Amino acid sequence: MVTDKANQYYEKGIKLYTQNKIEQALIEFNKAFEINPNNTDFKTMKKLAEYKLNDPYIFYKNGLQELSKENYDKAKDYFELALNIKDDDLFKEALQVALNHKIDIMKCSKNILLTLNCLDAIKVDNILKSRNAGKIWYDIDSFVEAYQIQPHELIDLQDKIAFPPKPKSTVSRKIEF
Repeated sequence: MVTDKANQYYEKGIKLYTQNKIEQALIEFNKAFEINPNNTDFKTMKKLAEYKLNDPYIFYKNGLQELSKENYDKAKDYFELALNIKDDDLFKEALQVALNHKIDIMKCSKNILLTLNCLDAIKVDNILKSRNAGKIWYDIDSFVEAYQIQPHELIDLQDKIAFPPKPKSTVSRKIEF
């Protein structure tokens, strides 16, 4: 009985989808999916309808959630979906994080920093303020010291943050003969 109801919603959604009534179709797919979330057809059509609605930020948000769980492959898929809809530097940055598994501390956005479990909104705001004021961290030690990162948090961060290389000195010492 329940499965029949889910199939009715799904069939109605398919009919609406083929008529290009995507928003209405999504409502029906969601109803079917709520009844039976294990049905791959329901899930696929729900995602396809969401994709067609051209809201890349749904995929971006889902990708950020996967990043915070360290599900890099799933995050990559979501960010690629977002990029397929809209070419945006925000989505490109997130995709690079998913591909490299490292966050460039000098270039990343607030949302990307917030995916790190040991950084809360206050620390992230302070990091961004310091960075905008010209502060550069060249290694994990200087970063950890500046933001009172605890030892257990350091372990979590050390493989997730990329720092710029230290500049090479251009000053040379004169040798007199």
